[in-house]
Amino acid sequence: MSAGLTPPSERAGQLWIPPSASVASRKISLRGRGSFRGTIVNPLSHREMHYESTMERDAMYILLARPDVVDLIDQPPPVTFHDRERRKRSHTFDLEARLRCGKRIAFAIKQENQVAKSGIVDDLQLMREQRPRGCADAMVLRTERHITRARAANARLIFHSNSFRVDADVARMRNFTMTLRGCAKISDILKASIPEAAGFSALVCLIGDGELVPIGNGLISYDTPVRLRGEEVFVEEIAR
Repeated sequence: MSAGLTPPSERAGQLWIPPSASVASRKISLRGRGSFRGTIVNPLSHREMHYESTMERDAMYILLARPDVVDLIDQPPPVTFHDRERRKRSHTFDLEARLRCGKRIAFAIKQENQVAKSGIVDDLQLMREQRPRGCADAMVLRTERHITRARAANARLIFHSNSFRVDADVARMRNFTMTLRGCAKISDILKASIPEAAGFSALVCLIGDGELVPIGNGLISYDTPVRLRGEEVFVEEIAR
């Protein structure tokens, strides 16, 4: 039996537990025939999260793939602020990430061609200046410049590898990769450690854990070189 498979005897007593409902502060819009709506289950909280666009969905995967994110909330409670004419306004962010360090980062997600007409840049600046009650520690805008197809695809790969994570395989792969000097192709590492899909999944889990670094910005594949993470700070500036 492959190292990546759980024996049937161990799976027999496992029960499926339905996820809890989304805690979103508003219902998703169902406008338009061309709209894209759906749900994923947050593995950190076993809670449903609803998205209203492919970009919002991809942002969820990218954030859930980060080891410094301990929870992710869709449509957090609205933030109330005053515009430049002193009129009361409110804004509901698309996502709010809660980090291991205790900070909260709120994300507004927009298509690049919608940013100017939406006024979101000015709204974010006003909210940062006013610091209304209940607001996150940082409030940022993300567009397709940040949420790229490659980043989203790699995040989904990490997400799904973690969903079927086999701790024994990950530990074995960790012990092997600790001996790496410089970089090596994933395929070469698998030949010398855990072969095929089980090894690939374990190695991807280590990438998601921040222990291994893929070289380059392309899709993670068997041809991707990886290296051990050095002394550099792992967490990219998530709120930059």
